Amino acid sequence: MGWSNPALSDLVRGQGAKGWFGWYDSARTEALAEEWLYAPDEAAQKTAAATRGRLALADTASIPLGVFMIRTAYRKTLTGVQKGSAPYPWGLKRM
Repeated sequence: MGWSNPALSDLVRGQGAKGWFGWYDSARTEALAEEWLYAPDEAAQKTAAATRGRLALADTASIPLGVFMIRTAYRKTLTGVQKGSAPYPWGLKRM
């Protein structure tokens, strides 16, 4: 979910013992999530989200340790290769 919904984002939640084990604890970031959820209008939501985003970057709630990508090669004689996050075998045909 990333940053699009501050209330659901596991990347910047400060739940501590209530969240994933070993997760960081931040009462301020949780309060900002509540502020975002119950904001009276879009402008207040944007303000709460921006403040929470800055706090997440200052606190460094999580650090990505790497990226995993699957490399897939296909013969030139195959058609119907589906693009996506995994090699999808349906629709393949040999020329």
